[in-house]
Amino acid sequence: METPGRPETVRLMMQNREYKPLFFSRNKYLQEKWKKAYDVHRRQVKSVKPTICIKPPKKFVHLTLSLKNKQHQVNAKIQKENDRLKEKISQIMATTGRVDSRNDYEKKSIRQEKRQRELISISKENQMIQFRLSQCKPHYRARNWREDWLNTLKLRDSIGHYPRGSAKQQKEQENWIADSKGNEKRKETNNKEDTGGKIGEESATQFASKPNVPEVSISADTPENCGPSDN
Repeated sequence: METPGRPETVRLMMQNREYKPLFFSRNKYLQEKWKKAYDVHRRQVKSVKPTICIKPPKKFVHLTLSLKNKQHQVNAKIQKENDRLKEKISQIMATTGRVDSRNDYEKKSIRQEKRQRELISISKENQMIQFRLSQCKPHYRARNWREDWLNTLKLRDSIGHYPRGSAKQQKEQENWIADSKGNEKRKETNNKEDTGGKIGEESATQFASKPNVPEVSISADTPENCGPSDN
């Protein structure tokens, strides 16, 4: 039945929250007394020691871990690794080994290639400069300097009150002038000989190229006019 003044949903919620005791009674005091007695009974049941032990047996660490066996396994593993290392070392000592462990490498510079390129470029530039210097013609002539120096010596001797070595300098000057004139004459004669040889060759070629003409002998008895006579 529905309670007056209370909706159905609220009633259902209150029913769910209601306590359902084991022994139902209308008296609240009896209900609370029975509830406390039941709680005490449940605590005593939980704390009662059983006559038969149904717990699992105790685990002994020395039986589960087997430390001695584990130590034997570790020692066997170490011995195995030592044997492998010993075999490798003996093989390397007997042969050269797969890896070359020698350290006799040549020292190399990091900028060696760059410095070589710079050296090559500098050497090329030096060669170009040397070629230009060899092709340059001098702006001054040593011959003119020599003549100027001789003129200055003449002026100095003419101006000086006591000339020094004027005779010797004059002889040197005369010898130098004579040598220069002799060289010029030799050059001129060589040029003339060359031109004369060329002219002789040209005349010989012209004479050889002329046609054969019969020669006429003229004597004193023969008249100058050799025309036809009316005899």
